[in-house]
Amino acid sequence: NVAIGYQAMDGTGTVGGNNNVFVGATAGGGSWTGTESNWNVGIGHSVMTGAMDDCDNNTAVGTSACAALTTGDKNVGIGASALLELTTGSENIAIGYHAFGDADAGEGGNVVIGNEAGNAIDDAGADYNVIIGISAGTGGDAAMAQCVVIGKEAMNSTANNAQTGTIAIGAESLGALTSGSGNIA
Repeated sequence: NVAIGYQAMDGTGTVGGNNNVFVGATAGGGSWTGTESNWNVGIGHSVMTGAMDDCDNNTAVGTSACAALTTGDKNVGIGASALLELTTGSENIAIGYHAFGDADAGEGGNVVIGNEAGNAIDDAGADYNVIIGISAGTGGDAAMAQCVVIGKEAMNSTANNAQTGTIAIGAESLGALTSGSGNIA
């Protein structure tokens, strides 16, 4: 393990871990519980500060990226507050300020790129989406599954309305969509 910074990797206690790299104040400094967490890289203030328990192969770069991670594996959060509230989700990639920031329970297999893209999605059934663009696919508390959203502010009004298999390509495309599934624009 490599820990550089004030209280970096400070909360591991007797749980420990192997092959982790944490750089920055409180990086990896949460209270680790249960099983050791291994092969994680966290660079930035307050990255991966959750109560990690068998949390493996994650990468977080940027202030508070992956800050709440507990048992999620194979996530990549790049940008301040990227994957901020994610706890148990796995195999997500979020790049940009607050990208996929509110997703907090079980979301998996998503690729989210752009400042605040997918930032309000907050449902365990929000899986296997591709969202690219500033404020694209912002979503809400309903499941957004297997959707493709590309373009600035595309499909950004679904809020608490579930979406499955919807495709929105182009700036602001399906920007007023509130219901229905499998739409293409």
